[in-house]
Amino acid sequence: MRIYEASFNVLKKILKEKEPFNSALKIVNGKYKKDEISIIANLTGLFLRNYYAIKAISNVIFKIEDVEPLIYTGIVYANNSFKKYFDEKESLDFLIKKLALYQIKVDDEQKNKFKEATLSKKEYLAKNVKSKDYSTLSAITNIPDWIIKMLFKQYDKSMAFPVINSLVRMPKQFAVRLNAVEANQDGLKSYNKVEGDLFEYTSKTSIRKDALVRDIAMFPIQKAEYDMVKYLPALENSNILCYFEDKNAAFIALINKYLPSNKLTLATSNQKNYPDLFTRINKLALENLTIIESNEEDLIANISEKQDLCVYIPKSSNFELLRRNPEYGILFDNQTLDGIIAKQEEELNDIVGHLNVGGYLCYAVPTFDIKETLVQMKKFLDTHKNFSLVKEITSFPNEKGNSLYYFALVKKEK
Repeated sequence: MRIYEASFNVLKKILKEKEPFNSALKIVNGKYKKDEISIIANLTGLFLRNYYAIKAISNVIFKIEDVEPLIYTGIVYANNSFKKYFDEKESLDFLIKKLALYQIKVDDEQKNKFKEATLSKKEYLAKNVKSKDYSTLSAITNIPDWIIKMLFKQYDKSMAFPVINSLVRMPKQFAVRLNAVEANQDGLKSYNKVEGDLFEYTSKTSIRKDALVRDIAMFPIQKAEYDMVKYLPALENSNILCYFEDKNAAFIALINKYLPSNKLTLATSNQKNYPDLFTRINKLALENLTIIESNEEDLIANISEKQDLCVYIPKSSNFELLRRNPEYGILFDNQTLDGIIAKQEEELNDIVGHLNVGGYLCYAVPTFDIKETLVQMKKFLDTHKNFSLVKEITSFPNEKGNSLYYFALVKKEK
């Protein structure tokens, strides 16, 4: 069962060493055939997309608490319940032998319960995982129970349930076209133009595999990111700064909107994480575009002139990733949230001194945590009486735009 062992090693890297899925999967490159790597990717992906169900089932049936036996149980569960790449009986025998290494003995009753759980996850969980908190819903939806609790606490049930349901589905795929690059018209057959330079991707495959995306002619974007840029003011001969902590395609829409008639500075601390992107943009030698490497703390030190518009997209809880990266909710440390929110507030307070009177500040985060959205902006406006709110929108993934995003645009009046 070399495929199972390879899957185990990938998942151990994710769960124990906190490696992102795509990075952890690289350990099998060059060691396995292409079709084997595909099976490994599918099994590990299924494990991560059913992590909380697997954790609940493993605990109920085998009393498993530790990570390694949990991984073996989950790999076999993913095979027997979904893909059936390998014989179910042989897979169960493999699991029993592995659990024995951790002093976990499996009797016939447990075997039958495991088979029952593989036939219908939802029914088994509803019948066997009883709790007063959100554990059952977490196991069914694969959303951490603390995030579910946050949703119900911050929003009413009529909003929380649709948001939870939408978080377990992949979002619609949109892309923004970089107008400075000529796109192959044949390649655009996979896209429907929505408006301006925004396109909806119509293929069922991942947009990141699309040829135009690989060529840096099109950039995956949320509809709400694009809408944010639409609401930004029309400017000429102005200084514009965009800082983004996580990879965000809004800056491509900013390039299309503001260059070359304004001076645009893109700043991020994460250039090294996606060098191909910046290498190709730099090669375009776009007029009036400057790209700098800067973290949040040093951002203002790198800017010599006052700005007419600052677009600040900081590190956040980024719950949008729950729909795209199944390991994100598993690995996210909610104990860091207070520190993240404090850093956002600190940088917002720093940026205001480097805005011209009449200038604008746009704050954006891909999350629904109101402490980072509505509450953060209320605190800012309460502190800075010389700013007025121009626009504030929270987008939810269950709505028409199919986006999880918040942005606020404020103006410095004096």
